[in-house]
Amino acid sequence: MTILDFLRENNICLDAACNGLGSCGKCKIKIGNLKAFEGERKVLGDKDIAAGYRLACMHSVDECDKGTILKDIKESTGSVVLVDGFMPRVSHTNICDKYGIAIDIGTTTVAMELIDLSNAAIIAKASDINSQIAFGFDVMSRIAYTMENVDGLFKLQKSIVHTLNMLIDKCLNGNKYMTLTLATHSPYIINHLNLLLKAFDKGVKIENAALDYHKTEVYVVEHGMVKSIKVQNAHLINTDYLSDDINEIYNEYDKLDEIQ
Repeated sequence: MTILDFLRENNICLDAACNGLGSCGKCKIKIGNLKAFEGERKVLGDKDIAAGYRLACMHSVDECDKGTILKDIKESTGSVVLVDGFMPRVSHTNICDKYGIAIDIGTTTVAMELIDLSNAAIIAKASDINSQIAFGFDVMSRIAYTMENVDGLFKLQKSIVHTLNMLIDKCLNGNKYMTLTLATHSPYIINHLNLLLKAFDKGVKIENAALDYHKTEVYVVEHGMVKSIKVQNAHLINTDYLSDDINEIYNEYDKLDEIQ
């Protein structure tokens, strides 16, 4: 496992425009006196090599102390994300007396707003780098990653779910029991809800989250009609409407089902 892969598994994002091929130089980290490869020297230059910089994609994590890597990288990485921009003027009517979350998932940035649906007031904002950037700087690089790795699609899905969970936690500011409305066209988010429902039934949490089936409503719009897709006797959401490419998610689901 490379240092880059190790950081990905620990939800630490480094730019990797070439998807770990050692050609872009974006995953440069300062890590000490590891032996520099010739290709690495061509990308970084003698000055960076002498200063202790190496490419995370070209070195095994076993070459150094894992705890030190995590500590140093967490302290040295940081990004500035812009979230304010043009806000179109629209007439608003009272939707309901609950709250909603608006999410903009961009290639490099994820922005989120917590909105009072009774008056469209923005209650809180949060934003961060899209953690999928660790698997490629652009969409094509990420598609290539999923084609080259059997579990690539699942890793990308898990990565964006981690980012969304983190931003939701920031917006809620510790209030874990606020009623939220989430609109999505993503089959992976809907399938992930089944994991959270099962986790609640088993008395455990996934990334500090779980969902009470009796306090969760999930609907699908079909032929202009809105209908519930909850399965009452199974405490699940019916996913027949969604993508079949969810094997990895249900592997985790089966593990939860084995908990006595």
